[in-house]
Amino acid sequence: MVSLDNGGLVAGCRSDPVPPLRGFTLLLTGLAGAGKSTLARRLQDDLKQAGRSQIMILDGEMFRIPTPGDVRAADAGHDIATLRMAVVAEAVTRAGGVAVCAAVAPLDAARSAARRRIEAWGPFILIHLSTPLAVCEQRDRQTLYRDARLGRLSRLSGVTHIYETPGDPDLTIDTSHISMEQASCMVMRRLIREGLVS
Repeated sequence: MVSLDNGGLVAGCRSDPVPPLRGFTLLLTGLAGAGKSTLARRLQDDLKQAGRSQIMILDGEMFRIPTPGDVRAADAGHDIATLRMAVVAEAVTRAGGVAVCAAVAPLDAARSAARRRIEAWGPFILIHLSTPLAVCEQRDRQTLYRDARLGRLSRLSGVTHIYETPGDPDLTIDTSHISMEQASCMVMRRLIREGLVS
């Protein structure tokens, strides 16, 4: 007769508990057209292949709010949008999931505030897509840059509003020189070094 212990497990068949996976956040920041959303989708696939099942892509467009035309109001709107995204990313990280944030997030103060908030629960990795403005304009499928330069679009970082280049990114990637597959491999290698994927 097979005996059962108090936990209902067959005696002698107990295995060591699997440690829970650490949650973490990736923030992909860069100009419109730098490749943030495309890289986020590629990373989602590669993370799944690496065994991470709880992955949420957070696109900056989800958190944008209309602002008046003056620069100070627009900058405040960017701050608020970045911090709104950080609140969701914090919850995902805290629950052991992976938040892949693809957002212009143009202001250093807001990015730093997001880092402080999220690092209370798990790693925060800032990835700057440093793709040059000229290349981003060439990729302009939505005609954002053309409309901004013609005055039809009141707010576009890098043209009508500032984009503060990160001074301390964890990783810098220029997608004008490498493929999305290579860019994702760079990120995944970083995650392996950090012990976040295997």
